[in-house]
Amino acid sequence: MSALAKPTIVNEGPTVRPLGGAARVWLLTALLAGLAGAVFVSGVLPLTPAQPAILPWYVLALLFFGAEVLVVHFQFRREVHTFSLSEIPFVIGLFFATPVDFVLANVLGAFAALLIHRRQAPIKLAFNTSQFALGATVGVTLFHLLRGASVTMTSTEWFAALSATAAMNLIGIATIAAAIALSEGRLEVPKVLQVVRFGLMVGITNAVVVLAAITFLWNDPAALWILGVPALALYLAYRAYISEREKHESLEFLYESTSILQRTPELDVALVELLDHTRRMFRAQVAELTLVAASDTGQALTTSLGPGDDRQVMVEVETATLGEVWARLQHDGEGFMIAREGPSRVEYKLHCGCEMRDALVAPLRGDNALLGMLVVANRLGDVSSFDVDDVKLLDTLARHAGIALENGRLGQSLAQLNDLKEQLRHQAFHDSLTGLGNRALFQERVAAAMEPAGTGRPVVLFVDLDDFKTVNDSLGHSAGDMLLVAVAERLRACLRPADLAARLGGDEFGILLEHGQMVSAIAVGERIMAALRRPFIIDGNEVLVRASVGIAEHGSTIESPDELLRNADVAMYTAKSEGKSRVAVFEQSMHAAVVARHALTSKLQRAVDEGQFEVHYQPIVNLHTNQLTGAEALVRWRQPDGSLTSPAEFMSLAEETGLILPLGRWVLETACRQAQLWHELAPDRPLRLAVNLSARQVQQPGFIDEVTDVLRRTALEPATLLLEITETVLMHETTASMEKLAALKQLGVSLAIDDFGTGYSSLSYLRQFPVDVLKMARPFVEGVVSNREDSSFASAIVALGHSLRLKVVAEGIETAEQLAMLRGLGCDFGQGFYFARAMPAEAIGRMLTTPGEGRVAIPVGVPAGRRLTDTIAAHLH
Repeated sequence: MSALAKPTIVNEGPTVRPLGGAARVWLLTALLAGLAGAVFVSGVLPLTPAQPAILPWYVLALLFFGAEVLVVHFQFRREVHTFSLSEIPFVIGLFFATPVDFVLANVLGAFAALLIHRRQAPIKLAFNTSQFALGATVGVTLFHLLRGASVTMTSTEWFAALSATAAMNLIGIATIAAAIALSEGRLEVPKVLQVVRFGLMVGITNAVVVLAAITFLWNDPAALWILGVPALALYLAYRAYISEREKHESLEFLYESTSILQRTPELDVALVELLDHTRRMFRAQVAELTLVAASDTGQALTTSLGPGDDRQVMVEVETATLGEVWARLQHDGEGFMIAREGPSRVEYKLHCGCEMRDALVAPLRGDNALLGMLVVANRLGDVSSFDVDDVKLLDTLARHAGIALENGRLGQSLAQLNDLKEQLRHQAFHDSLTGLGNRALFQERVAAAMEPAGTGRPVVLFVDLDDFKTVNDSLGHSAGDMLLVAVAERLRACLRPADLAARLGGDEFGILLEHGQMVSAIAVGERIMAALRRPFIIDGNEVLVRASVGIAEHGSTIESPDELLRNADVAMYTAKSEGKSRVAVFEQSMHAAVVARHALTSKLQRAVDEGQFEVHYQPIVNLHTNQLTGAEALVRWRQPDGSLTSPAEFMSLAEETGLILPLGRWVLETACRQAQLWHELAPDRPLRLAVNLSARQVQQPGFIDEVTDVLRRTALEPATLLLEITETVLMHETTASMEKLAALKQLGVSLAIDDFGTGYSSLSYLRQFPVDVLKMARPFVEGVVSNREDSSFASAIVALGHSLRLKVVAEGIETAEQLAMLRGLGCDFGQGFYFARAMPAEAIGRMLTTPGEGRVAIPVGVPAGRRLTDTIAAHLH
């Protein structure tokens, strides 16, 4: 094998990647090992040596070991290939060892060198050993097949040996090319052809020299040591050739580096190109260039390239982070090398974040000052690290670069450093969308205003837009961003120059009046609300926005900016809870209410997690037949002490916090499962199950799929399910709501409008939506007897429902007079305490299975107002 013809994988980084590339190289390794084993069994073992072995296998193994230790490194761009003097023991072994001993010596000798001397990683060790084995088995088999039984040194033996050597060379080059192609997904054919031409030429030359020596010494094996002379001469010649080539490449490298700095006008682009050029020349994983400000500011700009394509351009750093490396450059003024290990190793933290193994460091020197430093780190390869010649070359490059930067770029770069500092500060304290200050600036200014030396008592206003989510949902997030920018402009217009407006996040804004008074703060709050009431024109659409404002003043009990802002937030929340679009001033009682609400939220979250809920069912009765026709599912919260909490006490909080979503899913599935059990229990008495839906549930993108999945898992007939929604849900996102309701109808589910008459009732919308039932709101039922206006409304609702071919259900029937009046109006169904309170599922089941109890008996002479829960319960028990 030639000194330049047998490559082995030694590069790290892009050649073998940790995922797909490495896996593919392992597969190639297994294939090579399998081929080597097959050739050994079918080709090598059957061979009969033409003459007895002269050279023991272990001596030949030592020769192969030495050949892999005395290597020459040859670079092609980012890859480094290692070539050995293995043709010498290879040709010797063909003639003076048995085929089996030859393969054994070749594989073991090379394996030991790769493991002990080069310390290769497992994947490289396995791959290189496999390709050695394949080259040895193919080479020795080909040699003996071409040589035949001849034992003389004729042209036949020469041809056989040269053919075997060429085959080994080609196998080595082909397998390396395949490994690179598999690991990187590319194959550079011109580069491979260059290696083939050069490797075969030198390999054949090596083999010819060895064959000549063997021919000369054929009859005197004791003189075999003389072969060391031509072998050493070849090795030195190749080293000299590589050295000259490297000198030529170094000159080209320095010329190209200087050209980069001269021809590229943008400093950041020039530095990146220079670092990329430097990294490839030194076969390194990372290259960094740091420019240090001439004045003692303690600041610098670092540009870093690597690993891979990662880059950081002109990043501001503190000179203190440069550590001992910068201190040594300032003291010595000369470049140096950081070895992979040793007592004198200098530690340095690379700005890319990866670990430094070894490195070269060189100072960037101008004519009169030290401008910065250049670092090249982590040599690619496990054969060699950086050396003294590399230090000299990098030092020369750094001097050229320093002069070029000082003459044309450094002033610009240091100016950029100051500009960058101001830009970073502005970005750190301002909102990128609106240009207002951000939370960090707001808290800093509030803290300064609260200092004892301040003149006045700062006042904070917390502004939150009401129903901003509606804009995002209906017009899109880009329209929402434009609205926030417009709101920010109106806030500025409401303030004095000394006041501060900041965007705290989302649709929340903070206002700081450093020398304000509560009276003026309230006036500012009212001015802000008036300014926001004027319509906004967003993308050609008129958008109406309201805001809730909370105000808090710095007092003796407030100790921190966070506490002052929290108080303003609490006041804003109070304004929202009292109807929105108003101003509220913080009071201590508000904080107690918020704390209690937070505590209730935590309890509610725990209740959802632990399943502390039950579903009760209120019967729905046909008002004309007294027949039990359905039941409405109503959730109850079973407290740890056993008491039940009604939905009125926690449902709005569940809606606000989003806990309504898991709770609503559970109620829907539990009720559907129970309805199916009732159907199986009394198939001749079908009940329609009514389940309330919240606005949040309907707005969920996967809501239809959720209902479909519940029906599938509970096996409930879709026609049995009646989903109740409010008019507010219909009016919100009309198009989307229509599509979802249409999808529910396609499933076979019935739909009802709950609390009809209290929302934004519209006949046009009612005609568009595919509803089946109107549920008359409780206030109309309560006043149907005593209030003529309510009676008229109830009559109108029944007439409207029937005209649209809808069924009407009256909620909250509590007296016989109400029942009689609703019957007279023609109302179809009813529910309420007059018939029964909500009851456990077992009670409904007993009602269905008790003979004659499918019809709810309304006793004659029951006093008005008497509730029949106890009467029904008596029947059930």
